[in-house]
Amino acid sequence: MSSDQLTPELFSEAWSAGIAAVVDERITPLQHLVVMSSPGIDRYETTDGPLKREMDQVLEIGLAKLQKSGEAAPG
Repeated sequence: MSSDQLTPELFSEAWSAGIAAVVDERITPLQHLVVMSSPGIDRYETTDGPLKREMDQVLEIGLAKLQKSGEAAPG
């Protein structure tokens, strides 16, 4: 799912679910994002480089969790 398909609400829910999974599943390479304040779509879209790739991973994890629970339609 590209960022232009994400509503601010879905982005927020996916980010929260992804960060919760990072904590619960102890995903060490992404742990530093736990202390980062929750970004909005605007900040996400203007980020690049390694941080953007890590943010993408958190969103992918979060969207997968939401889809599995039925809270988000498959992308």
